[in-house]
Amino acid sequence: MEEQENESKGIDIDLIKAWITSNTDAMLKHQELKDYLKKQTDQKNNVENEMLEEGDRMTDLLIEKEKLEYEKEDLEAVADDQKDEGRIIEIDEQLKDMAMEINSITDTLDMLEETLDFVQSKSN
Repeated sequence: MEEQENESKGIDIDLIKAWITSNTDAMLKHQELKDYLKKQTDQKNNVENEMLEEGDRMTDLLIEKEKLEYEKEDLEAVADDQKDEGRIIEIDEQLKDMAMEINSITDTLDMLEETLDFVQSKSN
């Protein structure tokens, strides 16, 4: 009897159920997409922050390296009998260590750049 009443009013219960199911599915897919994009954005931001930190480390190292190179030049510019050979050797060792650290940072930045490209391509 209720079914006949709904039919006489032009109400299709099955159509309404299908509409609710369809819209619920669409809302769930939309939420999944939003969550996925947020995750990708967070990951992108984390990678960018790591790149900035590594860039700051690189800048500090390059400044320190330049200071050591100037100090070494000054030490080598004095007469041979007044040279502080111990300090010159110490500076050379520090410069070698810095070169290895700079290479490591460069490698890390390259890896982070590749990661960033990958993350950005996934979110586009």
